[in-house]
Amino acid sequence: MRVRAQDYAENPAGPWSVVNTFTVAEVASVAAMDFEDGTDGAVISSTIPGMFFTTTQGYDWLYGDVRTGNYNVDPYGQYVCNGDFFAWLGPNQGMGRIDFTGATARSISLLTSTYTGLYLEAYDAQGSLIDQDYTPGNLGSYQLSPLSVSGDEIAYMLIHDSGNYWLIDDLQVEDLLRTTEQMMGSSYAMGTEALDLISQGLTAVYSFMNNGSSSFQVILNWAGSEFRITAYMPNGEVHDQWQSDQPPLISIIDQPMNGEWTFEITAIDVPIDDYPFAFVLGVTEPDPDTTPPLITVLSPAQGATFGLHEEVEFTFDAQDPESGIMDLVGIVDLTTDLASGQTMAFDAPGQHELRITAVNYIGLSTVETVTFDVAGQSTSCLWTNATTGPLGDTVDGHGVSWGDFDGDGDEDLFLANNGANRLLRNDGGGNYVKLDMVLGGYGDSRAGCWGDYDDDGDLDLYVVNYGDANVLYRNDDGAFTDVTDGPLGDADQNTSGAWADWDLDGDIDLYVTGDDCRSKLLRSDGGVFVDVVGDPASFLGWSRGCAWGDYDNDGDPDLYVTVKDGPNKLFRNDLGAGFADVSAPPVDDPGSGKGCAWGDYDNNGWLDLYVVNKDGANKLFHNDVGVFGDATDAVTGDEGDGRTCVWGDYDNDGWLDLFLTNVDGNNRLFQNLHDGGFADTTCGDLATAELTAWGAAFADDDRDGDLDLYVSNHTWQGVPNRMFRNGLYGGNWLKVDLVGTASNRYGLGARLELTAGGETQVRQIAPAGYLVQAPTTCHFGLGDAFEAALTVIWPSGTVQEVPVTSVNTRLEVVETTATAVETPQNALAFRISNHPNPFNPSTTISFTLPEAVDVRLQIFDASGRLVKTLVDGEVRGIGDHHVIWNGRTDADGSAASGMYFYRIVAGDLQATQRMTLVK
Repeated sequence: MRVRAQDYAENPAGPWSVVNTFTVAEVASVAAMDFEDGTDGAVISSTIPGMFFTTTQGYDWLYGDVRTGNYNVDPYGQYVCNGDFFAWLGPNQGMGRIDFTGATARSISLLTSTYTGLYLEAYDAQGSLIDQDYTPGNLGSYQLSPLSVSGDEIAYMLIHDSGNYWLIDDLQVEDLLRTTEQMMGSSYAMGTEALDLISQGLTAVYSFMNNGSSSFQVILNWAGSEFRITAYMPNGEVHDQWQSDQPPLISIIDQPMNGEWTFEITAIDVPIDDYPFAFVLGVTEPDPDTTPPLITVLSPAQGATFGLHEEVEFTFDAQDPESGIMDLVGIVDLTTDLASGQTMAFDAPGQHELRITAVNYIGLSTVETVTFDVAGQSTSCLWTNATTGPLGDTVDGHGVSWGDFDGDGDEDLFLANNGANRLLRNDGGGNYVKLDMVLGGYGDSRAGCWGDYDDDGDLDLYVVNYGDANVLYRNDDGAFTDVTDGPLGDADQNTSGAWADWDLDGDIDLYVTGDDCRSKLLRSDGGVFVDVVGDPASFLGWSRGCAWGDYDNDGDPDLYVTVKDGPNKLFRNDLGAGFADVSAPPVDDPGSGKGCAWGDYDNNGWLDLYVVNKDGANKLFHNDVGVFGDATDAVTGDEGDGRTCVWGDYDNDGWLDLFLTNVDGNNRLFQNLHDGGFADTTCGDLATAELTAWGAAFADDDRDGDLDLYVSNHTWQGVPNRMFRNGLYGGNWLKVDLVGTASNRYGLGARLELTAGGETQVRQIAPAGYLVQAPTTCHFGLGDAFEAALTVIWPSGTVQEVPVTSVNTRLEVVETTATAVETPQNALAFRISNHPNPFNPSTTISFTLPEAVDVRLQIFDASGRLVKTLVDGEVRGIGDHHVIWNGRTDADGSAASGMYFYRIVAGDLQATQRMTLVK
């Protein structure tokens, strides 16, 4: 018989019957109530006559009235009856409410306040757990905690804390046989599992576990069938008993209760003979010890020190013999979950923390913390001296230039010397062949600059000489021809050179520095070079190093020049208006600069700058949205007689590291610590090499995915150059080769943004500096990441999203025209520009139209997303027009700092330009 809440509310006097109470901890009911007089609760309309629920803690039950929804205590607000039965299950020191939704026990909601926590579990007809909820002890919080579970059409609900268990049993089947026997010698019930054997004569099996003593019984109620009960103990013992009596049972006497017991029931003389069914019960002793779990960390030891990339083993255990462990979790630096026995290598020095948390089944927890250190350098140095054959050149060395001149995929090497220059062809496997040609002569050469000036797909070479004429060699399938002409053959005391398409016309231009002479800004017009005299960048002085880099993110390359006897210079490229000298503290450092290199070492999307000084400390300048700050510290402020520097992610962790050379002191390798700082990781052969270094450059010369290093030595004593091979293991990587179509062939000046592992790295293809040229192939370390997204912003303005389908590979990206900047049909009449640029908070976009046309003017961010529509299909007349953008989006939000593109479509004409918002 089913009872609905509204029926009882309308006629509480009858004809309902209340059964007698018993002293067992089980209830099967449709709805239950309790009484304020402190007696045990009773069951109304139970499917099992004589069942009830009770407490063994000696507390009174709270009073519940299904007619009014009132209680004998106010549980922080009245709860009005919603038409379903409800009851409070809990002593009067705590509170809890159960709603029997729809007058069934398939869905139960519980509000509770308890001492040790409360569990609510739902089992299906086969006794499998299908839903559960738990709340820890919250008696002192003055808050009720909600619990809820739901079951199938036939479901069993079990509610228990650490000592009391109530089974809310609402089975919607007929003729279901259950035991009503009291558990032997028990004041505690450990849990209930149900099995419906779905066989003739035996419809259900219940087991009752006594965890109040070391003895217990399993009692089965059955009808007309013979079967066997088998108990498998935690210690491996097996208890087996055939049963034919009614009711059959198996008794286990004086056995330890801790652990997991498995019971198997086999029904005999049924349609399927010897059909076994098994169920598992976990058994624990009563009144568990309230002592929290004990955690033992076996490794690493407290305060232990490990080297970079050294495997650290984490081994830990937890003991809690009274109550068992429900959860044991290890976390390193609060970021990486560990299981005991795992190992991990660390690629950054510093202090790390292992935190272990153990929680037992009654909710008590323990946390154990162990700290350990990773040293500033690997206990086994990554670098070995791999100098063999012509790599150990003993001519007085200056510049080092990597470039794949023969297009075979291996990086070849040009050495600019004070004497015979060398061209070493890389044939793979560490084998280099010295070619029988001397490019640039036998004088005092300072640099070799690889660049495809004629855009034919192979690297040409410009050799910078000190006191002799510079030379340009055209590469024709590996054969070099002297094509020096005009200002290219300058014979001043030249010190360095670097290619860049600074006017964004699609061919690469050249900048050359020199001592006591005018620096040369050479513009290429289809391979014919013009000396741009009068530009601020073409200044008279003692210029040494130079490096191209788009520091203001406006899409064109800017220029930094180190000066021997005067402040260094920063020139901003104002496309179409030449270069502006924006030298100012701190970048106008007067420390007699030599090498300089751009690199985004903190992954903030803006190119930072490192400067090597001959006299005084080196400098690290951090770029914060186009504004520089001096970030030099005790490590990066090296005070050796420096020559050059080069950025490269030698440990493949996704952060740029730094190498620099010194003439009269140790060369330095600085590892990026990811927090703005660096650690000196100079070690092994790197630290013991001869102290006469000038040029150096990273390249993956053996094509194993990590950056190797070549260093030239400047000496009159025949000290050889050195090749240092990187023995890194681990760390994913990606190499990218660019093939320009609208842009220059090798994509010089392109900006690459690669996102992997939650970090976005930025590289710019501008490989040359003082005494150094890196490969045109762009190398990214990925750390543990196996997925990446790449965006290429070409010098032409094309923004190209490139799918990265695999890592640890070399990717070729060919410039597409899908989003390319299109050349105006009438460049003299149709123009667009903006001023100021960079800007904050607003800029004026000016455009000239050759005829009256429909105009659309829109702003896009660097990823190609539409930010603002300024003009939308409006007719504008012939002549000049001006539109102000105030830095607001279409959604009236404030645009973030960074690079933006403004695009105009005017009839058949269209163009795109870049601008930078700086806040």
